Amino acid sequence: MQIQRLMKGGIHIGGGGSKLTYSDKDLQELYDLIEKYVDSRLTINLDLFGLYLPVTTNTIAGVIIHATGDRFDYDNEWIQENYYLYSLSTIHYLNEFGKGLFVRADVGSVLYNYQDSDGENRNSDEVGLGFLVGGGLSLKLGNNSLLLNLNYVYRNIDDVKTNCINVSLGGLF
Repeated sequence: MQIQRLMKGGIHIGGGGSKLTYSDKDLQELYDLIEKYVDSRLTINLDLFGLYLPVTTNTIAGVIIHATGDRFDYDNEWIQENYYLYSLSTIHYLNEFGKGLFVRADVGSVLYNYQDSDGENRNSDEVGLGFLVGGGLSLKLGNNSLLLNLNYVYRNIDDVKTNCINVSLGGLF
C-alpha cells in the first residue's frame, strides 16, 4: 500500500503564522517602530502549488512556492510586503512515508511584491536567492497526510536579508 501511495507522488498546500525579522539592524528598527504605531501587523506563510514525485520509499522531491506576507493596518489604510520563494524541495520521512517525523529542505529564487490600500502593486526587478529548512510531524489520514511544520526561511533580495520562523499546517494529497 505504501508503494502505491508513493508512486502517486503528492500535492502539498499549507499555511500558518510567521515571525519575520531583518538582518540589517537599521531596517529591523524601522519595522519595529512602524509596528508600534499601526493598529495591527499580521505575518503569514503559505505553501502553494507544491508538486512532488517519489525519489525513494521515504523521500519525495519537487517544486513549491513558499510565500510570506507581512501586512500593516492603520485605520482604513494598509501596506503589505510579499516574499515568494520559488524552489526545488524535498521532504524525507524518518520512518514510514506520510506518517511520523519528517524533514524538509527547499532552495530557489526569491521575488518581492509591494501592495497598499491606494492600489499600488509593485514587483521588484531583482531576483534573489533563498532557502527553507525545517521539519515536523505528519499524521496519516487514509492516502493523505496532515503535516505540522516548523520551518526557518532565509531570503536575500535587493540586498534585503530576511529571516522567518514559520509554524504551519498543511496537507499532502
